Formats: sequence, C-alpha cells, structure tokens
Amino acid sequence: MNKIIIPCMIVMLIAGCKGNSNEAKTGEAKEIATTDSVVAEQYVVEAGASELKWVSTKISGKTHDGHVPVSGGTVGIMNGKIGSGKFGITIAGLSVDDIKDPADNKDLVEHLRDTDFFSAMQYPMGEFSITSVKYTSEDSAIVAGNLTIKGISNNIEFPALIHLADGKLTAAAKFSIDRTKWGLSYHAGKSWKDKMILDNIDFDLKLEANKH
Repeated sequence: MNKIIIPCMIVMLIAGCKGNSNEAKTGEAKEIATTDSVVAEQYVVEAGASELKWVSTKISGKTHDGHVPVSGGTVGIMNGKIGSGKFGITIAGLSVDDIKDPADNKDLVEHLRDTDFFSAMQYPMGEFSITSVKYTSEDSAIVAGNLTIKGISNNIEFPALIHLADGKLTAAAKFSIDRTKWGLSYHAGKSWKDKMILDNIDFDLKLEANKH
C-alpha cells in the first residue's frame, strides 16, 4: 500500500506547482481599453446581481470556497459588443462558505484578510479593467484585462460567455490564476503551510450590468 501512496503524493506535489487547463493566460499589465463616452452605450454593473466565487485547494484535495463581493463598475457597449469596462472587487468583504462553525469560519476569514494573504486592511479593494475583448461568436469572447490585487496588476486572458439583450448585459467566466503572481503567499511562500496549498485559485464570475 505504501508503494502506491508515495508515488501518488509525489504526483500531487508536482501538480501543485503547476497551472491547470483552466488557468488564465497571465502577463504584464496592458493599456486599458476605452470607448467614446458620447458614442458608446454605458451599462452600470449591478453589484447585488453579480458575484465572484473562489475555490482554493490543498494538495490533499481538500478545498475551501467562498465569495468576494463585486462592487460598482461600468461597461461600454459599441455596436452591440463590449468595448471597455471595469468593476471593483471588495477584498475586505471576502467570505468563506464551506466552514459552518462560526468560530472556525471567522478564523479562516481573518487569516485570509490578514497580511498572511490579501492584506485587506491595506488593500481593501481590487479591480478588473478590460484591455481587449475578442469575440469568437455572437455570445462568446476571449476577454483580457488587468487584474489588480494587493496593488499588483497583471493582465489575464480567459474565455467568457456574453449575452446582451433588452438593455441587460450578462457575462460568465470560469478561470484560475496563479496566486503567487499577486503576492498571495503565506509568509512570502517560505512557509511549509503555504506549500500545502495549490498555487491556483479557481474563480467563477457572473456579471450583470444594465443600460444607464
């Protein structure tokens, strides 16, 4: 039995250092896309109807999940397609959903918001700003934008489903990022506890915006 377990653990450790097929293409921050405010239709992001779910996984396979609130933002629409846009991410409002015990839930929330990871006191807000949208069909596109967390901006690119009708825009995307590229490492990644967590954080984004 031990001969089977040991190779499996080695595979898991290796996998934890690498990305996955869902990982967003990541690079240096780019110039933010703009649209002529006179010509473009302005859509306002509905924070209450939008959500950003997260899932973090340990090398053991155990996961934690929760939400990060989406704050206000705008989307510029030209000729029926997204031309620009941005929205805020309330890091200080990060929550944990899977832990039901109130005390344990509070411990993990404080741990994540603390300087151990997100430094929410110093950086209470994050932001996503579109740099390009390349439509691949009527309702799907490759979206690229600058994701800013802890004052660090990287450009990420991922596929998204987009629907626009009757003055309402909805968009959905599932992707992951390498948390270390935004400095989200416990004790700067030198802790053995940090090595027990996979580098990738999975996100499930649902965005809703209405014509202003």
